[in-house]
Amino acid sequence: MKSYILAGTLIDGRSDEAVRGGAVLVEDGKVVAAGPRQQVPQPSDATVIDLSEMTVLPGLMDLHAHFARTGTEDAFSRSLEPMERQLIRSVVDVERLLKAGFTTVRCPGGMNAIYLRDAIQAKEILGPRIIPCGKLISMTGGHGDKHFMRLEWARLDEGHRLADGVSDCRLAAREQLRAGAEFIKICTTGGVASMRDFPWSVQFSDEEVRAFVQEAEDAGTYVAAHAQGAKGIMRAITNGVRTIEHGSLVDEPTATEMLKRKNYLIPTLVRMWKGLHEGKRVGTDPWQIAKLEKMVDVAFANINMAYQMGVPIAVGTDYGGRPFTRHGDNALELQLLVEKVGMKPMDVIQSATRISAEAACIDKEVGTLESRLSADLIAVNGDPLTDISVLQKVSFVMRSGNIIVQ
Repeated sequence: MKSYILAGTLIDGRSDEAVRGGAVLVEDGKVVAAGPRQQVPQPSDATVIDLSEMTVLPGLMDLHAHFARTGTEDAFSRSLEPMERQLIRSVVDVERLLKAGFTTVRCPGGMNAIYLRDAIQAKEILGPRIIPCGKLISMTGGHGDKHFMRLEWARLDEGHRLADGVSDCRLAAREQLRAGAEFIKICTTGGVASMRDFPWSVQFSDEEVRAFVQEAEDAGTYVAAHAQGAKGIMRAITNGVRTIEHGSLVDEPTATEMLKRKNYLIPTLVRMWKGLHEGKRVGTDPWQIAKLEKMVDVAFANINMAYQMGVPIAVGTDYGGRPFTRHGDNALELQLLVEKVGMKPMDVIQSATRISAEAACIDKEVGTLESRLSADLIAVNGDPLTDISVLQKVSFVMRSGNIIVQ
């Protein structure tokens, strides 16, 4: 089956210049050609899709999306809610994500993503391409621990795996890979949503981090690290971690090292921004609000510094865990990157497409509108290069050549 898509403006995810009057030829779920209309011949047997009044660009990516949305903000009640309830909500959430233009998402913690991925691949439910990591792995007392619970109860948590010592870290990584994980996620710092540690706390030893990285590399994949403080970021990247999640307190020496080692930074600013502005209204724990008040503006400034230095920035939201982070308006992260961090709109679009694909090691499959890549594309009314917020209202979605929204 062939589709010939007319684009008023075409952004391919790689070029720094948009094409006015573009076209995309799609056949059997793949892009055959994309560019100026006169350079993309229209086959006589192709179905014409007229988006000539819209901007067409690659499907967006969210590399930090969870699928464990709870019905309450109370920390203890959230922990007691059955994961099955969260999985049911997630079936709705993945469809919302896809219809919002996010054709690929990566989940950095939670078994639900494995089940959702498999159901989507089997065409049992509608959703984006999902890259899961299984359980988030934390040291005892670390960011992934439930500090307000008895330890023996916290060890039973279905979304996190506590691990201590090199041997146990290796076992924890192997357990996730056995379950169907496509990468490994660890915590090398504390965080905002963990009660008794702090974003600048350093977690896991060098030897433990290296053990995770070796297990991942032996399996042909990589490690992502929840890392907010500079010391924890440095510990992660110097021991082979590929992507840094959050990175709120990154400093210049650490950013320099990230550039040297070709690491990717995934800021997830919208989660903190929403938590600060909506948290009190929805009942977020006071200790989280106190941390957010110290972190949000600092994070905007530090991510701006990393961007100015040239650190590759991919896109993630940290949505999908709380009532106020329901999937659907994930593109608000892109607006914050423009308005609060100071990124150029084209750079943000590339971050949400090509650079995110590179960070997740799937750039040979998706991320740009180029020959032989999956036909994942969206269209919006308006020009995201002058108003990035238009990406929050998507009018057309195609995933793997299949029309989802028209």
